Parts: sequence; C-alpha cells; structure tokens
Amino acid sequence: MKFFSPDVIFASAAFVMKILSPDAVSAWVAFASWLGDQGGLLTSTRGAAMSLAALALTHRRRRMSMSKKLMSAVLMTVGIGFAGAAWAAGGTADLPASVAEKKDFGCGAKGQKACPMQGWMKSVMQSATTSGDAAKIAEALEYVAKRPPKGMDKWVAISNDGIAKAKKGDIDGAKASCKACHDLYKAEYKEKLRDAAF
Repeated sequence: MKFFSPDVIFASAAFVMKILSPDAVSAWVAFASWLGDQGGLLTSTRGAAMSLAALALTHRRRRMSMSKKLMSAVLMTVGIGFAGAAWAAGGTADLPASVAEKKDFGCGAKGQKACPMQGWMKSVMQSATTSGDAAKIAEALEYVAKRPPKGMDKWVAISNDGIAKAKKGDIDGAKASCKACHDLYKAEYKEKLRDAAF
C-alpha cells in the first residue's frame, strides 16, 4: 500500500477544508462519493466513508494558530487516512492479526460441532480431572505430551511436569500444570489450530 494513496490525500483535503471552510465539506463529500461510485481515484465509497470518519474527529479550536491546526490535521490524517486506504482496498495484509479477518474453522462456535481437541478435552481430560483419579490424569497428560503443536516449545515440558505430579498423587499439582499450559497456549491454539486433528 502506498502511503500517499488517494484515500490519504482526500482525507487530508477534508481536514484542511474543515479547518479553513466548514461549508466546503458538503461539496467534498459529494465529489468524493461521486469518484467512488464512478470507480475513479477512490477504490470504493468505503474510502470516502473512512475519510468522513476522520472529519468527525477534527475539532475547531479558536485559540489554536492556523499552522498548528494544519499540523494537527496532517498528523491525524496519517493514521486515519492510512487505515481508510487499507479498508477501501479491502485488504488485511497491512493490518494487525487482531483485526484481520478471522478464519472460519467450522467448529467450536455456537451451533457447531466441537473441534477435535475441544471434544477430546471434554470427554477425556475433563472426565479424568473430575474423577480425581491420578492414573487417568497421568494417562491423559501422556496423550497430550505426544502431540505438541509446532512452535509451542514448552508444551511437552509442561505436560511431563503434570504427569510426574499425577503419578505422585499430587492432583492439584497436575491440574496446575494443565492451567499453565492453557494460560500459555490456549488462545493461540484456538486462533490458529482449533480444527487440527488431535
């Protein structure tokens, strides 16, 4: 994405018009919308909409000098106009993963079947920990230890720690190991691997 994209330029123009002549905003809105509808410089009318959102954040300050108003407009445009260009282009490559489009795994959500590991946890691990049977907990953790996902380097060590505690009869200690693994990897696993075989 080019920094000086059409959306950034039009957002900048909108800020300047807001500062110099608020009455000119309506003319800019019509012009930007027309360009979007015609498939012109703006990729789509979403670009114009994002620029309009930037307009809403501009406040006229009587005590602020014109140079400071212009500088403020430029700085605000850098962030908002740049994001608007990404949105208008319909892409997510330059956006953080947290705001990129989420993958539809087809499992785990309300009304869907349980994901592989989710189903196993409910049927096997939860049953073992609820029963308080140390042998069952150790057996379940041994199964987990043999299936470390790539990049989750502490998975096996945490599982083995839980196995050792379970075999010593330390049920609470084994459960603590489970929690440690969940705290470290559950969110990442759900985000990337929830549909993986387990």
